[in-house]
Amino acid sequence: MMGQAYGRALAACGILGHALAGAPALAAPAPELASTALYARTVQGCEAVDLATWRHPVREVLLAARAQIVKVELCNGRRFPVLTVALPYAVDGGADRYFGRLYAGLADANGFWPFALVDMANGVVITVEVERASRTVSPAYEDFRVPDGAAR
Repeated sequence: MMGQAYGRALAACGILGHALAGAPALAAPAPELASTALYARTVQGCEAVDLATWRHPVREVLLAARAQIVKVELCNGRRFPVLTVALPYAVDGGADRYFGRLYAGLADANGFWPFALVDMANGVVITVEVERASRTVSPAYEDFRVPDGAAR
């Protein structure tokens, strides 16, 4: 994915944070999910949530955004949700308005705590930091290789 597309997406959405414009495209193959920065450095002690009984405002935001929910994990003392989903759009595909609304809605539903989306459909981890005082979000993106047999 091209860094310039991310920069345009962030600017168009009015999202503050990680300025990715001008970043070089990845030259090396994307890592497996387990070796992404999210799982290698950001989260620990993740516990899977039973989707059959999970009721949370985050779920409603995801469903309204037409995201297929694959798995939900609560990490870092159950304060950092990792939402494994299949999103209908790619972050670099010109759906800036969609992603701006999605990040803002998820931040609000999650009490303005940080979270991550693992998009199995597009092979990207989106880690979203949230500035609680100003209620702004700053997404960071990392490509990963979708395991064989996983839903795409």
